[in-house]
Amino acid sequence: MILHHGSSKPMSNGSALPDFTLRRTSSRSTTALNISRSVDTQREKLLKQFGSSGLVVLDLVKDVPVGSAVFIDNYFASTNDDSYSATSHGKLRLFHFKSEVAKFLLTKPNIQIFSTAGIRSSINVYQSDEENEPLMKKLREDRPSVIYAARYDSTGHWPLFISALNATRCKNANCIKKSYWKCSKCNIHLCLNATPSFNQPKFCPTAEWNPFGITFTNKTTLGKYSRNLFININNTVYTVDRDEKQILMWMNNSINPNKIISANFFDSASIFVTNNGDVYYNNGYLKSRVDKWISNTNTSVTVMNVNSSCYGLFIDINDILYCSMYDSHKVIKRWLNGNEMISTTAAGTGRSGFASNELHGPMGIFVDLNFDLYVADCGNDRIQLFKSGESNGITIVGQGSSNNIIPLDCPSGIVLDADKYIFIVDQHNHRIIQSGPDDIRCIIGCDGKGSQSHQLYFPTSLSFDSYGNIFITDHHNHRIQKFDFLLNSCDTSSIVQSIYSSVLTEKHPTYSRIDCDLPNYYYEAIQMNVNESRYYSFNFNSSIDIHGYMYKENFYPSGPSMNLITKNVDSLGKNQFEFRIFLQSTTANILVVTTSIPNVTGAFSVVVSGINNVTFERLNTSSVVKSVYSSALTANNQMYSRSSYNKTNYYYETIQIDVATDRFYTIASNSSIYTFGYLYNNSFDPFNPSVNLISKDYNGCADGQFRLEVHLLVNVKYILVVTTFYPYETGAFSIIVSGLTNTSIKRIIQPLRAPAIDIHPNAKWKQNGLTVAGGSRYGNETDQLANPVGLCVDDDETIYVTDGDNNRVIAWKSYANNGLVVAGGNERGNRSDQLNLAIDVIVDKQNDCLIICDSSNNRIVQWPRRNGKDGITIISNIDCVGLTMDESGSLYVVDVKKHEVRKYSRGESQGTVVAGGNGKGNRLNQLNYPSYVFVDRNYSIYVSDTKNHRVMKWEEGAKQGIVVAGGQGQGNNLTQLSEPRGVVVDQLGTVYVADYNDSRIMRWPQGATQGSVIVGGSGPEEQSNQLYCFTGLSFDRHGNLYAADSCNHRVQKFNIKKTKN
Repeated sequence: MILHHGSSKPMSNGSALPDFTLRRTSSRSTTALNISRSVDTQREKLLKQFGSSGLVVLDLVKDVPVGSAVFIDNYFASTNDDSYSATSHGKLRLFHFKSEVAKFLLTKPNIQIFSTAGIRSSINVYQSDEENEPLMKKLREDRPSVIYAARYDSTGHWPLFISALNATRCKNANCIKKSYWKCSKCNIHLCLNATPSFNQPKFCPTAEWNPFGITFTNKTTLGKYSRNLFININNTVYTVDRDEKQILMWMNNSINPNKIISANFFDSASIFVTNNGDVYYNNGYLKSRVDKWISNTNTSVTVMNVNSSCYGLFIDINDILYCSMYDSHKVIKRWLNGNEMISTTAAGTGRSGFASNELHGPMGIFVDLNFDLYVADCGNDRIQLFKSGESNGITIVGQGSSNNIIPLDCPSGIVLDADKYIFIVDQHNHRIIQSGPDDIRCIIGCDGKGSQSHQLYFPTSLSFDSYGNIFITDHHNHRIQKFDFLLNSCDTSSIVQSIYSSVLTEKHPTYSRIDCDLPNYYYEAIQMNVNESRYYSFNFNSSIDIHGYMYKENFYPSGPSMNLITKNVDSLGKNQFEFRIFLQSTTANILVVTTSIPNVTGAFSVVVSGINNVTFERLNTSSVVKSVYSSALTANNQMYSRSSYNKTNYYYETIQIDVATDRFYTIASNSSIYTFGYLYNNSFDPFNPSVNLISKDYNGCADGQFRLEVHLLVNVKYILVVTTFYPYETGAFSIIVSGLTNTSIKRIIQPLRAPAIDIHPNAKWKQNGLTVAGGSRYGNETDQLANPVGLCVDDDETIYVTDGDNNRVIAWKSYANNGLVVAGGNERGNRSDQLNLAIDVIVDKQNDCLIICDSSNNRIVQWPRRNGKDGITIISNIDCVGLTMDESGSLYVVDVKKHEVRKYSRGESQGTVVAGGNGKGNRLNQLNYPSYVFVDRNYSIYVSDTKNHRVMKWEEGAKQGIVVAGGQGQGNNLTQLSEPRGVVVDQLGTVYVADYNDSRIMRWPQGATQGSVIVGGSGPEEQSNQLYCFTGLSFDRHGNLYAADSCNHRVQKFNIKKTKN
């Protein structure tokens, strides 16, 4: 209870009350003149310093019970009218006044003792004392201060009930009513109406909340990363939309905000609302202040200057504003009724530390009716209590406390209920903790972070409504969640026990538990049905060591983390455990019982205790099938940056996963190295790794192994990217896919010369090419080429090109002015260190070598890629023109004179015809002087059928091919080609072909009857947008095109343009 005047004027001497607490004693007196005897010895000290007026109300309420406390704010005398007596006013008014006090105390049985520390006194007497004044006379001039003797007079202070005309609105921000009581001698209005503006419900000792929250508002309305919340006693909800710089208000149970206030703030971290509707909000990040939006004027004013953001705001019942400054490691305060905007330190020293007088990143704050300050000391993982006027805090919860049963991790919010139970937002543990005198426990978000209705993800603040429901700002889920108070949790009816018994046998289905174990565990799934949603206690007994997992709605053995509510794997004693679970009457509650050791069987029983009976039903479930893939990341794997902001390079491997049925699957890794897993839908772009990303994980299993639980569909291509935690790390790994049927898992190897990215169907390339090799006319210097023919571009954009007339292969680094001879270059010949009209070249990354088509020597040569002096002939007696390699390392070689393509597995020298081989001709099973070849991921072969002026596709095992480009005779129409050479195919099956005689690059989409020119076509010249009898064609990983511009003795690069979808 606060007894408060209704006007304000600073006291002339500016004195502040001493740090005393005023109490009444149990002594009673029969006359008003003896009232002063019922005040303790502190009274005399106050009288000597401040006179009697500060004790007026103590004198008047002497008859209220011992132990209650009252405090009068701003109570110095300002009238010389010292003649009022008890006789002139009568005793009825005193009785009436005391009755009002008594009624107030009865409604506040736990009223606290209020400190007077730090409160400045001010008055401004302008209201009339007389009830029979003329109606128009509402104000009178200020009176001089009372004489010195009057101030020391301890009698004559009487309550006066005044008329509505002279009643005044209380100046306390926590009071919204008028005061009809005043001290006749001091002319001070006395307020009995001051109450907090927020809700502090009183709960029963067994209070519980529904652990499944309801989304009150989400990102659509709230914006992203909201962190503040306030609910007043009328259940109006206030929060801040950081994106739109707005204060949002929900009134009268509205679904959408009833009122939106635009405010000039940046990243406001906290708000507080008083009973008169004024909204105080943090504006410290850039503006260095706290602002107040005034409800009756719809304007904002500055009420506090700060030097950093306030992560917590609070106004106590004496109008003192508190701000917790996270970056400054302290809490400051300021009295809002003072004239000067000067703040003082309430807690902390301004430097981070763990000492009792220090804080480290304070966030949420709360001030109780004793003016004791509670601080969520985030960086110190604790809750600090600073008693009123004390600079040293007491750790009541968290690190350093005797109540450290449940450790905290960056607590960010704190609220007290009516019984001073503490509710803590344990931010980095993603949960809400309730702490009382005798216990501490998790009440919401107790089973890990997430986005499901029973989970939180970095919550920041909480608030009660008047019904005891808890509202929480769920920061990383961009929502506010409401958790209903369970009225039936206060029901202490007798407990009923329900028992279920069974035996795990070898006939039971098996699965892998949620902790990434590869072995099989027998399990039994049991559905439990209840008539009333509430908490129930579970006790398990068994001769074997068992584990229990509780699920909501459905249990998927191949995705055992899906719908998981809670688990218990910690034994109380030998082979038994217990836990409390919230069972719902409106949905399926599924308990899965399994073992701690794989392939163990045995009996078990479950005893469920609650107010009502529980019925059990065993479910018919299936065993999980595991599909395993093993590989290794090596220095030959491609590299990429995992994210746009992390430019470090990591080796990676792409794996295609195809499923036979639509359902949940678990994809987990097993490796001696720390692995990351990224799952993509349809395609993966290493240069935009966030595109098409479905799911990712790096530590879902122990020891740095990933675990993905996803719903996969039939006929959808899923690409798993396996990479590492540390850059440049290599090592073996296995991938285990768990489902109810077998899963296809195969490595994706980028076809040679194909792009690593997906090319958009409408992609365009810059028409002016860049010369990236040669270009210094015909010659044999290292900056020259002489009729280059074939080329291949490595992952690091090194260009390997066969320099035909120079009988060498030369490598050009990106943006280099000169090339490096890596094979041949020792004049024309057939020695092991010589080449003779080398026509094509590819890179064998597995063996770190080059494979060269040494045409005039009728051989295929393998040449070390680094510092190689000699080559090794691996295939002889072949009229090679073009070659490529598939993902298994098999070579495909074009034999131009036999009009065929042969496939050579590793180590094989004879080969098998896979295209043509039926003599020269133009039938679909024939070729006519084929030149270049490409193999896609499905082992389909694309061949430039040069003299038939077409490109043919031969699917794996096919006896004849199909025309995919040209085939309409020789010519330069869009339906024709003229002696095509180099050919490449992208992920969509689009064919890119070097149209030799037409000096152009053409694109033919899959199934098209005509192509389009994407580069060249303006004639055989040497301008940057022209080509002249060019042959070889290749993409780099980024989708840029490279052309061996043979007659211009150069290699041209045509950069791809960014495509807007």
